[in-house]
Amino acid sequence: LAIDACNESRAGVDLIDLKCVAPLDMKAIIQSVDKTGRLIVCEPDWQDYGIAGEIIAKVAEAGCQFKVEPERITWPQRYVGQSVAYETEFYPTAAKIKSEILKQMGHINV
Repeated sequence: LAIDACNESRAGVDLIDLKCVAPLDMKAIIQSVDKTGRLIVCEPDWQDYGIAGEIIAKVAEAGCQFKVEPERITWPQRYVGQSVAYETEFYPTAAKIKSEILKQMGHINV
């Protein structure tokens, strides 16, 4: 949903859907970052010590040049609530992903 919305606003996006992380397909990720200069990693887990940080580290170690700082979209570092009200604030949404993509693309009205 977020990718569709961004493409409608002419923000070209490469979506790399990792089916597994072992082995990690770093070649595809690095090629995309080399092309775009941008990296947003969405991970359904907490920010600290996750695969999102590992991907960002590996891209940096590969010497990729970023136009803007890479971003991790993850769960917040806090308690996981067990109600609908908590869930809507806790889990990343298509709107959050779209907002981060447009922010990285330099769109001001985000």
